[in-house]
Amino acid sequence: KEKTRRSRGQRPRTKPASLTEDSCLWAYVEEARRDLQNLKQGRLQRLGNLEEFEDNVTRMINTRSISLDVFLETSSFMVWWEE
Repeated sequence: KEKTRRSRGQRPRTKPASLTEDSCLWAYVEEARRDLQNLKQGRLQRLGNLEEFEDNVTRMINTRSISLDVFLETSSFMVWWEE
C-alpha cells in the first residue's frame, strides 16, 4: 500500500486510519488470544502464528493503518497485548 502511495506521488500516512485496513483484524486477535492461552497451558507446539500476528500488528502500527479504537483499554486487542 505504501509503495502504491509513493508511486502516485502521495506522502506516507501521518495520522492513524479511521478504520483498520485489515477487516479481519478482530478475528486474528481472537485467534492470537486462543493461541496465547494454549501456549500458557503447554498445548501450543508452534509459535509461528503468534509471531506472524505480532509482525503484522507492528507493521500496521508503523504504517498507521490501524485505527485508534483498537487501543481502547477494554478491547480484546489490548487484553491480548497486556497478556
